[in-house]
Amino acid sequence: MTVTYLGHSGFLLETDRALFLFDFYTGKIPLLNSDKPLYVFVSHAHHDHYSQNIWSLQKSHPSVRYILSDDVPKHSIHAQAKGQILWMGADETHHLAEEMTVWTLLSTDEGVAFVVHHSGQNFFHAGDLNYWSWPGDSKATNDDRLRRFMVEMEKIRGMEFDVAFFPLDPRQEEDCGKGLRIFLETAQAKALFPMHFWGKYGVIDHYKRTHPDESGNIVRITEEGQVFNL
Repeated sequence: MTVTYLGHSGFLLETDRALFLFDFYTGKIPLLNSDKPLYVFVSHAHHDHYSQNIWSLQKSHPSVRYILSDDVPKHSIHAQAKGQILWMGADETHHLAEEMTVWTLLSTDEGVAFVVHHSGQNFFHAGDLNYWSWPGDSKATNDDRLRRFMVEMEKIRGMEFDVAFFPLDPRQEEDCGKGLRIFLETAQAKALFPMHFWGKYGVIDHYKRTHPDESGNIVRITEEGQVFNL
């Protein structure tokens, strides 16, 4: 299994049986194996999670399946792709194939987070699901954000993911990493890829250094296009 970091929250995950593209909007998609089915996920419509360039993937993968949050504007969809789209709101479960199930959590910002089960493996992409606490906001506001975040975390309590992608946003300053810490206390991930760090790669090293008990499973990303063999 390989994971390619495309940029921001975008990743290409390749297993021995399928390809999974999450929240692509920047970077370069590598050459895709046309013999494997391709599933393209968009967690929400924010410009840093959704690019209309995903529609061109039909050229190399005519049977590509798009799994989109239902907040993605319908007018942005290419006409030829409409029959290949699965729209998903929060707390929905769909069986895309005999070996694949997708279910969603409600994001604490916009859209959804994805839980994907495929051929005995489990994957998680948070989208913008995070504990979005901000140092300048009131305690009451941040407490409410924590409450809403914990509601979603309880839905995956005790789950084990082969690969997980979760925000680590340096704009939160001293609150950066609080959501990630809660996620890792709630579920398990054999490989945890930080994302949404706006090119500030040093935030990953800082988190690993200040949370040594978790650092072994957290992947150190250093550049766009980086490929990880798991």
